[in-house]
Amino acid sequence: MIDYALIKLFSLLPLKRNWIVLHSLPDFSDNAWAFYQYLIAQGYNKTHRIIWLVSQPEKYVQAENVRFVCGDSGHVLLRRDYYLARAQFVIHTHRTPIGRWRKNQVFINTTHSASQLKAMGGELKKTQWRNQPNYRLRCGEDGLRKMMKTTGMPESHFLVIGMPRLDLLFEKKDCLSVLYPGHRYARVVI
Repeated sequence: MIDYALIKLFSLLPLKRNWIVLHSLPDFSDNAWAFYQYLIAQGYNKTHRIIWLVSQPEKYVQAENVRFVCGDSGHVLLRRDYYLARAQFVIHTHRTPIGRWRKNQVFINTTHSASQLKAMGGELKKTQWRNQPNYRLRCGEDGLRKMMKTTGMPESHFLVIGMPRLDLLFEKKDCLSVLYPGHRYARVVI
């Protein structure tokens, strides 16, 4: 309840259109990490503030306009709540870090899996899908109807653009040697 109250209070401050909050499980990994690598390579950190929600911020090296903030400790998280309430974009791999709060914020769930259906059961109760993101990434049209039914989200809220971490497989020739240096394989199963 304290976090909720803090977010409501911080929401009275103007929205920061050039702030991007990233969150992944495990920390600093998965599709959010691949998207972060893209942002840095394209120089977006020069025009945007990037905030990573992680368990132990002291483990990470601060880069230009990049902040690592404690995102999960079981206690009230003043800095996390401040950034979540003010950032225009929140990009996460699992459930939303705390919920969608402002009308003009954009929450994008990149997910962490290409299949996404492996652990999902039946339809969610209405109380469960009120905190759904604005958009959820998909690799393709396969399973889209089931995802719509399971999440309660309309088709227009699914972005069929692939997964950022899978894009890394096609970024360089012989990408497996980059992922697994020193190994030579006769066959590879992905």
